[in-house]
Amino acid sequence: MFITCLFIVVITHCTSSVSSVLPGDVSQPLEVLLDQAVSMYHAEKWPQSVNMFEKALVNYKMSQHATVACIGKCKTANISKEINEDLTDFPLLRAAGDLVAQASCIKICSEEHPFGDFNKRALRWDITRDLELRKPYNYLQFAYYKMNKIKKACQAVYTYYQVHTENQDTIANIEFYKTLPDVQDSYFTDLEADASYNLFIEAAAAYDDKKYQVVVDKIEKCLVSFFKAATDCESLCFKPVEHVTFQRFMKAIIDQHHGQVKCCLECEHKLSPVLFGRKVEHFVAKCFSYLQFAYYSLGKWEMAVPAAASVLLLNPSDKDAQSNLDYYESKAEERRLVRDIHFKPRTDAVKFFTEKQRKVKFVEEAEHMFGAIPYHSLSGAHEENIKSNNQENLIEQLTEQVTVAIGNRLRGEENA
Repeated sequence: MFITCLFIVVITHCTSSVSSVLPGDVSQPLEVLLDQAVSMYHAEKWPQSVNMFEKALVNYKMSQHATVACIGKCKTANISKEINEDLTDFPLLRAAGDLVAQASCIKICSEEHPFGDFNKRALRWDITRDLELRKPYNYLQFAYYKMNKIKKACQAVYTYYQVHTENQDTIANIEFYKTLPDVQDSYFTDLEADASYNLFIEAAAAYDDKKYQVVVDKIEKCLVSFFKAATDCESLCFKPVEHVTFQRFMKAIIDQHHGQVKCCLECEHKLSPVLFGRKVEHFVAKCFSYLQFAYYSLGKWEMAVPAAASVLLLNPSDKDAQSNLDYYESKAEERRLVRDIHFKPRTDAVKFFTEKQRKVKFVEEAEHMFGAIPYHSLSGAHEENIKSNNQENLIEQLTEQVTVAIGNRLRGEENA
């Protein structure tokens, strides 16, 4: 009875899908749209190819929108609430059950979401890879060029460049477009960038011009936007746990969650802008570095010092950050700076750092317990017949907790 409640009833809720009304054939399977787009590209049918690529990108964005919305809604789903059972004394069982409850919640949410139809089928791995690498934009930039849509070609090639900064052909294409008549620098924009990207670029320009109040305004907004974008990025890393045999359940959960956490750890780099031809490393720390000098230049030491402490927290190897803090400490009494107040990293920096360290620790512990775990492994995709002793112990603990929970439930029903 209890096992049925835990692992079956939770995933059998049904909700009628809400049909979305979409223009044209945007709602076709993404693989179909992309395959058609590539076929038309090779046939040199440029307008038709562009049309299919653009529809595929709209399809993908709608799918991502539905995913982010449903993950946000279902993060707090828990098995105890679903089955009205207190599992406090059974942490492993509760953790496993929570993943099932979240998967059920996401399934129902996707069925109800206007764009949920786009998530009905899992994308082929090669399609996901190509979209992550922004390959459609590489096709689009040449197709736009052949159609004499130069501004769109510039936008497409620059969007592709963001994740291919060392690709010589891409660099050569950008340089070629710059030689064409009437092409402006403003044409080269990243179509996939969130608001934090442009805010950072604008802040960097203001920094070079010594417009420090503008730097402060832009970077503060940039950080807010970036943390929101990072949350959305992490949501897109999440995949609901799939059903596997009970004896493989814990290993499947660890494999899948390991891949999701590794994906989350890449979000900062993925969202970082390209500046002077290179991805900005330690992006959040770089934002605080700009802030600390801007606040210092404006005479707002009480704001500059926490920003400097934040840089050092996020990037301990930054010697300039350490030197800045040493300088601020030497002037603390003169500037009436209090160590327990002003020399602490900012709250937003601490939150970002803590979450990142938690993820890093999980990856390290998972790899220590199970050995090397393939990054993109999904349930059953890379399973081995030989289990480690740690894995067997986890399964034994989970099995024991299920047995005890069933006994408690049956005794409770008998007493009733």
